[in-house]
Amino acid sequence: MKNLKMSVKLSMILVLVFIMVMGSGFSAIKGMKTISSHADDALEEEVRNQYDESIRQQVDNAISMLDQYYAAYEAGECTLEEAKKQGADMLRELRYGDSGYFWADDTEGNNIVLLGSDTEGTNRMGTKDGNGYEMVKDIIAVGQQPDGGYCDYVFPKEGGTENLPKRSYSRLYEPFGWVIGTGNYTDYIDEIVEGEKQTIGATRNEWIMKMEICTVVFFLLTIAVIIYLIADTTGWMKKAVGYAQKLESGDMTGRSAAGRLKRKDEFGILERALNSMAATFDEVIGAVKRHGLTLAGDVDEVMEQLGELNDDISSVSAATEELSASMEETAASAQQIETISHQIETVSKNIAVRAQDGAEKVVSIHQRAQQAKKDTESNYQNAKDMKAEISGSLIQALEEAKVVEQIEVLAQSIMGITAQTNLLALNASIEAARAGEAGKGFAVVADEIRSLAEQSKVTAENIQQVTQKVTGAVQNLADDSSRLLNFVAEDVSKSFHQFTEIADAYNQDAADVDEMVTDFSAISEELLASIEGVLQSINDVSKAANEGANGTNEIAQRASNIVEKSENVITVMNEVGDASNEMREIVQKFIITEK
Repeated sequence: MKNLKMSVKLSMILVLVFIMVMGSGFSAIKGMKTISSHADDALEEEVRNQYDESIRQQVDNAISMLDQYYAAYEAGECTLEEAKKQGADMLRELRYGDSGYFWADDTEGNNIVLLGSDTEGTNRMGTKDGNGYEMVKDIIAVGQQPDGGYCDYVFPKEGGTENLPKRSYSRLYEPFGWVIGTGNYTDYIDEIVEGEKQTIGATRNEWIMKMEICTVVFFLLTIAVIIYLIADTTGWMKKAVGYAQKLESGDMTGRSAAGRLKRKDEFGILERALNSMAATFDEVIGAVKRHGLTLAGDVDEVMEQLGELNDDISSVSAATEELSASMEETAASAQQIETISHQIETVSKNIAVRAQDGAEKVVSIHQRAQQAKKDTESNYQNAKDMKAEISGSLIQALEEAKVVEQIEVLAQSIMGITAQTNLLALNASIEAARAGEAGKGFAVVADEIRSLAEQSKVTAENIQQVTQKVTGAVQNLADDSSRLLNFVAEDVSKSFHQFTEIADAYNQDAADVDEMVTDFSAISEELLASIEGVLQSINDVSKAANEGANGTNEIAQRASNIVEKSENVITVMNEVGDASNEMREIVQKFIITEK
């Protein structure tokens, strides 16, 4: 499951929703059919109970009317036989409904009342219905029960030959010893029940059709919404992954489309955070690359000027050697003093000019060293500010990305709801089992609800897994960003500190060179004064030659020192150049917006 693509997981959710919707629809339709069947049975039972209650009440009414005649007998208004005769006449004429009538038999089966027919006065205990059932015998037997009783039998209607179902109720009237009964054909009940069943069935089928339509419409709408969500989510994820891979490759020039940045959901928040981070890195790395190129150019220029300075110092050293040789010759031969003095004057002037040029170049080197230090400190501060800004943006983006954790909370809530639903479904199943036959339909619905709850639980677990993947991706992005910030904070900052130290050393060397050039210039002036003294007075030639020899030796020594320090400066600048090239190679892999 962890190795599946997002589109596959969302498609699995789509299939699961289809199964849930279809299962719910089929379960509801099946439950409705079951309820309809129970309703038909309940309707038939109710109609037959109403019929039984109706004929029982009619018999009770007839018995209550007989009580009037028996009361007259007890009052002495008539004899018992007269009371029975009056009661029999009343029963014979008594009717209810369209064709309802009463009969009366004694406990021996002798008929007392039966519509005034010839059967009256005869014993009909052995009378049988169309199926050979001794109905009268059972009618009298159940009538002698405490509350009377019912009896079912078949008998053709008057003028007919088809046996039709009848149902009677009878009860013993003890004062007269009669079993009073009534009954009627019940085939009309079947017609009523059948008609009601058809009505209920039509209504049921209509609602089933509506439910099927609603289920299909709901399913299609759900499919449309889920397909839209799948397309939207996978499309954004592909673009976000491509964007992240582009950043991973070092290309900082890409930016998110304006439409994706306007989204208000978590994807929009992450998109804006990535866009802001890319822009910040683009600016920081661009500044590092530009300043690296500038620093490299400055290093090359300083190296060039140091080369020229070395050449000038070499020239000074050579001239000093020539001057020393000339002074020795002057001491050896006074005749050549004038000629040599003129040569020395010329050389001294050249030395003065060269010293002045060296002083100007040293000043330029000193200024460049100070400017390099300022640029390095400025770049370091810019990098430090950019790191703080990126760190703040990253922290804010990670805080905003924590909105994904709300999906985990919602998934937990769904699982809690499914657990409660399972518990309710279990309780419903228990109650349905207690209800017996009448609760079977409800038990089926409860089982389906429990099944749906289990499926919801699986869906919630899938959501939790997807949320964990998204959270892991955000955490990886945070780790990579932290490593990049640490690189800027440690390695880049260290390089800036090295550049500053090198600039300080370079500045100090330039000051030393300036001091030596100043001394060299002063010595040149002294040499010129000495030469002028030689020209003015031959007598001071020897003394001037000695002083000139000493001066040239000191110049040679200082020139040697200058050469040594110049070589040190060259070594330091080479290190600066190497560090600059290394930094340029590091940032060269990043592609930034050209400015």
